[in-house]
Amino acid sequence: MVHLHRSTQTGNQSAMGQLMKLVRTILNVVAVCVIADAAALSITFIPQFGLWQGLWEALFHSISAFNNAGFSTFPTGLFLSPPTRS
Repeated sequence: MVHLHRSTQTGNQSAMGQLMKLVRTILNVVAVCVIADAAALSITFIPQFGLWQGLWEALFHSISAFNNAGFSTFPTGLFLSPPTRS
């Protein structure tokens, strides 16, 4: 009976270890996606808002887009109006 109990604990620890490995993998993939998206958005936002504000806007919108929240701090969303010609 004691042997069976130890075997169950080992199986649970193995399953917990696999679960933690899966969670770490998911978090790593999410981090890579958010950072890559923020880098792409910063190409547009840094020239428009400056370094720190541009990085903040890029990170905020990257996280918002990944989570499908749809939040934007801009009145037109991420669509920038085309420049007007005088």
